[in-house]
Amino acid sequence: MEQLNYLLGYVGVFLWAFGICQVKVTKDKKRWLLSGILGIGAISMIFLYPKIYALYWLALLLIFLLFMCLVSENWKRKCVIYLFSMFYIDIIVNPIRTIIIATEVLKNENWQDKNVIWSIIEILCILVASYFISKHEKIKKWIKELPTGYYFVGFLCSFISTGIFSYLEIQMEEYYIKEQVIVNILVIFATEMLYILCIAAAVIATFCKHYKEENLLKDEYSRLSKQHYETLLKNTQEIRSLRHDMQSHINAMSYFSKEKNWEKLQEYIKEVQGNAEKVRPYTINVNHGFINAILEDSLSKEPEIAFSCDGKIPADIQVDDFDLCTIFSNLIRNAVEACNRLPKGAKKWIHLDLYMLQDNLYIRMENPVMSEVNVQKLEGNTSKEDKKNHGFGIYNLKNAVEKYQGEVSFDCEDQKFIAEIVLWNV
Repeated sequence: MEQLNYLLGYVGVFLWAFGICQVKVTKDKKRWLLSGILGIGAISMIFLYPKIYALYWLALLLIFLLFMCLVSENWKRKCVIYLFSMFYIDIIVNPIRTIIIATEVLKNENWQDKNVIWSIIEILCILVASYFISKHEKIKKWIKELPTGYYFVGFLCSFISTGIFSYLEIQMEEYYIKEQVIVNILVIFATEMLYILCIAAAVIATFCKHYKEENLLKDEYSRLSKQHYETLLKNTQEIRSLRHDMQSHINAMSYFSKEKNWEKLQEYIKEVQGNAEKVRPYTINVNHGFINAILEDSLSKEPEIAFSCDGKIPADIQVDDFDLCTIFSNLIRNAVEACNRLPKGAKKWIHLDLYMLQDNLYIRMENPVMSEVNVQKLEGNTSKEDKKNHGFGIYNLKNAVEKYQGEVSFDCEDQKFIAEIVLWNV
């Protein structure tokens, strides 16, 4: 029974890692085969040689290697989540054990013979928690995006609390069982509060990070809005000035014509044309002033990039300007960055398709890339040196699209990166 309880404990650890921490399982058949061999070896050692201490540690190593083979995350994250799962599982284990011990003590029954029952109840609790998480996409997404550092801090806190709990159990061995139960309940309460505080700290830290990114987007939105209206005002003033002087220019050209001073007339026409060319409307026009401003802002700094656009969108589209800023600024920024990474002499271009079908907006942006892009690993990745404050572009874009029950897809073929977005009923 002791060996079975030991094995069930590790089943709980694996369920915690895969169900609660949402680690990715490998699809590699060879790694599954190796995992099976390691699992059989560990189980054999646990059941056939339970009293050989060296084999106990070897079984621990085999279980660890089994976990490393099954999980497809990077090796640092795998190690940390494994350790986290081993210790943080106590957030469920300790309360259950304390309740059962207290119940059995009150009934004057031997609680030590029911370790297997405890383990089964723990596994059931983990399965229930895993099922709850699987039904809530936002929680799943938050857990999957949680940085490895938070898991490491959680592991340290749980390791320390487990050590304190074990030390107190040894110190309390000489006390009456009822006194032990009371102390255990108090310690459990303190450790549970520590576990909950760790989770709360992770939630708050993630929220602060996303809030900071949202503020940066709002600043960008404000800057673009201000720049957009300043440009409009400048163009309007220049057009008014040109209109005001138009009659004078006509009179001057008429004078040169009457005098048959063709050379002077030609020079004057060129000068008027030059001044008129300075007053141009937006070279980009998608029928929405704010989106024009976003695209102009990025492309005006990149004269080498050829931009083309097919289609327009309604100026009164029912999408918040902040969300439009998030979507288009990230699309055009990523496309520009990809073009700038092309080798010298390569053709740089960006093509945008915009069209409405009934009440649905379809957005498609294409640009060349230097090499094939792994679209499965886009979110959270960045080529910028300041990785701490970047890498949220795709995440923010997806969040903005999800507000309108939209869809986002990325593809890479023939050295072309394609981003497609659909916003329903806008």
